[in-house]
Amino acid sequence: MKWNPLNSWMVAAVAVCTLASAVMVGAPADEKEKVDPKAVELVQRMAGYLSSLDSFRVVSETTVEVVLENGQKLQFGSATRTALRRPDRLRADRLGELAAISLYYNGSQVTLYGPRQKYYASKDAPASLDELLPFLEDKLDLAAPGADLLYSDGGAGLLDGVQSGLYVGLAEVSGVRCHHLAFRSEGVDWQIWIEDGARPLPRKYVITTRDVEGSPQFEVELGEWEISANISDAEFAFSPPKGATKIEFDQGAEAPEQEEGS
Repeated sequence: MKWNPLNSWMVAAVAVCTLASAVMVGAPADEKEKVDPKAVELVQRMAGYLSSLDSFRVVSETTVEVVLENGQKLQFGSATRTALRRPDRLRADRLGELAAISLYYNGSQVTLYGPRQKYYASKDAPASLDELLPFLEDKLDLAAPGADLLYSDGGAGLLDGVQSGLYVGLAEVSGVRCHHLAFRSEGVDWQIWIEDGARPLPRKYVITTRDVEGSPQFEVELGEWEISANISDAEFAFSPPKGATKIEFDQGAEAPEQEEGS
């Protein structure tokens, strides 16, 4: 097989229904699917701010839902520490229930290392982050954490294909005051919480896939932002640890069984 390291409330309901009613009551049918200019403006402001950052570090807590054949949902969590330096450096260390994986990108080569299996694989890669991200997905069947927010446009591409958009209001995410926005695209609903004030950073991002049975959700909360971080080349360079085994991305390899707690 191919080695793929990413494969290895009643009160609340009343509150949500009340909010939905408040938003929709009195709105003509032809206006219900429009995009609120305020919501668009906030996403564009966030995108411009992210694009202005030459480098940053961020910690993301991610929850992914999986829908079983019987309709039961399972949730799997992970935490990722990401370091980015434009235009051509990326490091992401993910530790989760399904996988532990580190990604290194130095502008010419991408390396993935699985610390549990002690396998690593390297491949020549495009010369910029904007080219790397689709390369990872299309060629290696991998998705970088929060990839939509890593492009040089700072996530402006999120608005592509949007059919409706809503400014929900102000909310707190881990104690940070944020603007809560909700959008709908073909087959997908997504929400984003953007920090209020001088630093319009994304703080939470939720995607609901409507065209998959059970409408599973992907949620990521972003915190511990370190903007304009001083990140050296060494942080993006991979050096194989002692005992690590190099394999090819398309090499058949069965990972050894891990002891509980490893």
